[in-house]
This record gives sequence, C-alpha cells and structure tokens, in this order.
Amino acid sequence: MRHFNAGTQYRAPYVNIEAGQAAREDVVMAMRGITSNLLQAAKLHLKNTSADAVYQSLVERNNWGNALQPMIAHLPSHDDAHPTSPPVDFDDRPD
Repeated sequence: MRHFNAGTQYRAPYVNIEAGQAAREDVVMAMRGITSNLLQAAKLHLKNTSADAVYQSLVERNNWGNALQPMIAHLPSHDDAHPTSPPVDFDDRPD
C-alpha cells in the first residue's frame, strides 16, 4: 500500500476483510462488515468521503449479495487526486 501511494499514478487503501471470515455462513453480516471496512479505508487512505453515499445505498436496498462491486467500482472514479487510478487489486499484505 505504501509503495503504491508513494507514487502519483495509484491510490491503494488497505482493507481488512477478516470480518467476513468471522461471520462464517452469514453472508449478509460478512458483506456488511467487509463493505464497512472498505468505506472506512476509502475515507482514511483515499480521503474519499463520497463512498458514504454508495454504502448508504447498499443499506437502503439491502443488496449485500453484490455489495463489493458497487463499492469497488466507485473508488477509482471518485478520487479527485488520481482520477485514472485502476480498479482494486486484492493482496493479503498491508505493505
């Protein structure tokens, strides 16, 4: 994450998705935890406060089965400092 954020081309948040593992077979609980963590990472690492609206939309529509797609798709398109950042890549290491 630090490597990508040190440059000017990419922005990378670190998102802990262990909340999904803790929920076991409860998909709704897992997706709520993961997307909540993604929202917090967007705010902290990307300074992206517009992700709140995407998250609120998920809450209102109760669309947790497909929750990651709208959250991930939103992030690069709403990063004013890096508007051409590529989509998210998953890695299990924070640095």
